[in-house]
Amino acid sequence: MSKQVSHSPQSTRFMLIIMFILGVYQILFAYRVLQDSGIHPEDLSLAPVVQSVIAVIWGITFSYTSIRLWRGIHRAILESAWLLIGFIVFQFLQVAVFVQADYQHNRLVFTGAVALIILILPVAIMIHHWQRGTHN
Repeated sequence: MSKQVSHSPQSTRFMLIIMFILGVYQILFAYRVLQDSGIHPEDLSLAPVVQSVIAVIWGITFSYTSIRLWRGIHRAILESAWLLIGFIVFQFLQVAVFVQADYQHNRLVFTGAVALIILILPVAIMIHHWQRGTHN
């Protein structure tokens, strides 16, 4: 049986909503790529099947983390922060590695800045847990 711990209801609810939305979005994205409804293969950086498999893996991972947050499992908030950091870094690296057009090169700095700004939230959560001594 997993250890349960009490976190701030607001932080748990906030991370639960983020994980749920990202999980649903990734699964819908995978479905959209496989159905070819508006996404052109040349717009994707990877083959549609590979892109769909990656999206399904992210979707399942976000869904699993949402369930752990819902149940109040020990370290679920910290795990969701790590997951969010991994997702943001993965998405940025995917964009950076597969940049093809000149206009995409120009947007790379902006995309990196936005990624760093978004990373503030999960890093702040991790620092908060580290200071409270709940990193074990």
